[in-house]
Amino acid sequence: MPSASPFDKEKADAQAAGVCNPSQLSGSAAPEQGAAGHTIVSLTLTNTGSTPCTLDGYAGVSFTDANGAPVGAPASREGAGPGAVTLQPGASASAGLSITQPGVIGQVCNPQAVTGLRVYPPGSYDSLVVSYPVQACGNPKVSQLQVTAFGA
Repeated sequence: MPSASPFDKEKADAQAAGVCNPSQLSGSAAPEQGAAGHTIVSLTLTNTGSTPCTLDGYAGVSFTDANGAPVGAPASREGAGPGAVTLQPGASASAGLSITQPGVIGQVCNPQAVTGLRVYPPGSYDSLVVSYPVQACGNPKVSQLQVTAFGA
């Protein structure tokens, strides 16, 4: 009888765990590095629930103002998506978020203060807000954010 491959086991574990819901997650955003007009941010989600859950793919991400309203265009996806990441209680996974600085874009950006990032975990229609106060482009036609898929 053939044995299951490690990929098959990971896929089965991810399906058994179910999608991570915002109610069982906490989030943080920390700048890691910058490069010529860009900031690279580590967007980390931690399973604060009592059961395992899965992040499979890309989060939906946008800037938000103090009232929770979206500011500017949502993040576009960048890079190839890795396989599903199953988070045991207390475990975390991170995605990279590249932010183009408003000054690089110019006046068409319509810069304004934001208070955080609205994050929709992969596969969820609900969101959580992660504190990240910066200047962002208010113009929804300007692409300022790029997000990678989650990885352990």
